[in-house]
Amino acid sequence: MDSVDYQEIKRMIGYRSNTVEDKTDSLIRECWQDVNETSRFRHVEKVFPLTAIEGGILLGESRFYSKDLSNHLNLSESVMLYAATLGLEVDRLISKSSHVSMAKAVVLQASATVLLEKLSDKAIDDITGQKNKTTRFSPGYGDLSLEYQDEIINILDAKKRIGLYSTDYHILIPSKSITSFSGLGGQCAETGKKCAGCSMTECPYRLKGGA
Repeated sequence: MDSVDYQEIKRMIGYRSNTVEDKTDSLIRECWQDVNETSRFRHVEKVFPLTAIEGGILLGESRFYSKDLSNHLNLSESVMLYAATLGLEVDRLISKSSHVSMAKAVVLQASATVLLEKLSDKAIDDITGQKNKTTRFSPGYGDLSLEYQDEIINILDAKKRIGLYSTDYHILIPSKSITSFSGLGGQCAETGKKCAGCSMTECPYRLKGGA
């Protein structure tokens, strides 16, 4: 993915100026290129009929209790369970850079996050070909517990298929990875900026201008 998303990377690093100095411009371009060359993007997904239950949703035999997730999907006909990663190589790149330049490590972190988001949006668009779909909704958003990371990984067999697993504290490894739910069909639709639609009002990225 060649084009650099300056605005999103700037937002991620808390850069407020409308003008990017030459030094910052150069650093963003360098980090974006490094992440693109290092990443090994892989994803896995599965679509389920949507069944509402008290306080959440049922996908196959798995129950996910979250009013926020249920509300996010309530106009959908089905749900795509999705997981993706940039791979351990990106984690190693960021870790190595942190010992040399924290500034570069921060921009690498932001660049990797933006790249993962862009690639995942494109992958889901390519898979579904549908215009009427919701934005992605991940564990940790609203009242959807991070504990569901483990269930999603098991359902998708993501450890075997893309090398994704979670720690005892439900943190994804590799770190530049995501799991999510997307509503498909029915009357659902994307609702604009993801930060603006999230109930996590104390999130540092939202406080930096994401909302």
